[in-house]
Amino acid sequence: FVPTEFLKSALKKAVDNENYDLASQLNKEIGLREKDDPIVQLKAKLQQAIQDECFMDAVILRNQLNLRLSKDESSNEVRCSSNVTTNGIRVMVDSAYSSEFSKPKQNQHVFMYRLRIINQSDQTIQITKRKFVFTDSVGFVMHMEGSGVGGDQPVIHPGQEFKFSGMYPLQTLQGYLEGELVCQTGDASVPAIMGKLKLDSQVYHWPEDIVFIPFDN
Repeated sequence: FVPTEFLKSALKKAVDNENYDLASQLNKEIGLREKDDPIVQLKAKLQQAIQDECFMDAVILRNQLNLRLSKDESSNEVRCSSNVTTNGIRVMVDSAYSSEFSKPKQNQHVFMYRLRIINQSDQTIQITKRKFVFTDSVGFVMHMEGSGVGGDQPVIHPGQEFKFSGMYPLQTLQGYLEGELVCQTGDASVPAIMGKLKLDSQVYHWPEDIVFIPFDN
């Protein structure tokens, strides 16, 4: 399941890249989801109640909305792994803290991450770019962009996969990682979203529920 926020990000990039066929598909999917989204419905009802000056109804709707948002926030806690599929490209990633390479006295906390990219589409893809965003626990944002992944621009045929790992230092004991891979399919360029995951110094081992553990040496 791909979160709506990622679809909106992909839609913006599709429009920027003038990939209007993909943009149309994404826009339709977002519209269908928001139509059935209870939070979107509550927001619309709240706005209408305020416009109609039905303030008692507005108070009730606001309380219902706040309750729903708090439930969603608690159920959507970010984990130290993510698993997202966009455009038939599945990106699985997990993270762990490296005590070996970290230097706590110098506020240098190194986190390991590793990705498994599976081509579940019917087209051959080539990963041409990566865009990673690291955010520490005080809100400092660091961008990492470059050509391909793992020092390569791998070509992945349908049903095949590519794996690589890396490390990144933060000045805090926790943070977040998210991003996307840019994939070339014929004449088109499409994004493969890397879902947001947590970087936590309390996690010294790879999560056991990730199916691609351990990596082959």
